[in-house]
Amino acid sequence: MYADFLSSSRWHLTCSVVVERPPILARALGPLEKKMEEMMMQVENERSLKSDHELRKDRDAEREERKKRGELDPSEVMPR
Repeated sequence: MYADFLSSSRWHLTCSVVVERPPILARALGPLEKKMEEMMMQVENERSLKSDHELRKDRDAEREERKKRGELDPSEVMPR
């Protein structure tokens, strides 16, 4: 049935579309722009939230420091 349609059809059209976004070229940053970029990155870094792993790592490091100084509370001792 489909073969009959193809043989009786006079036209066989195919179409395709390609969308391409050209790269945006920008000039190098000036001294003020570089300083602003660094400042914004610093603010972003300071305001970013730490992951659970990073928080646990920081707590463990603080616990080790207190343990070395002898200020570790007995309730903080982790069983092995």
